[in-house]
Amino acid sequence: MGLTIKEIDKGIAFRLGDTIYLHKNLKNYPLLRKVLINHELKHTDSYTYNDFKLDSIGTDLSLVKSDYYKFLFTNKGAWKQLLPYLVIDGKFHIDLTLTILYFAAIILFIFIWSLI
Repeated sequence: MGLTIKEIDKGIAFRLGDTIYLHKNLKNYPLLRKVLINHELKHTDSYTYNDFKLDSIGTDLSLVKSDYYKFLFTNKGAWKQLLPYLVIDGKFHIDLTLTILYFAAIILFIFIWSLI
């Protein structure tokens, strides 16, 4: 079974199972769209350490970072990419990478705060 691409109006790009979801306005950013599709194709069908590493390091996105942030802050709904959860097709989904990173940031903040 191959992957399908579905356009959405929230978030930027992510993969759930055999579907890659892309913000509908990415067609105005062809290089960014291509890099994001290639990034999502590297993900596995189930969440693994390699998926975490791919998202947390994000080296394949380094060439298009300025376009990514421009897109993020100039397209309605794109900012939802920064949330650790998303509702797609009526289903609630948790982004484990963001959840782990946000949790680590909170723990680090509490640790530093306790030193003050």
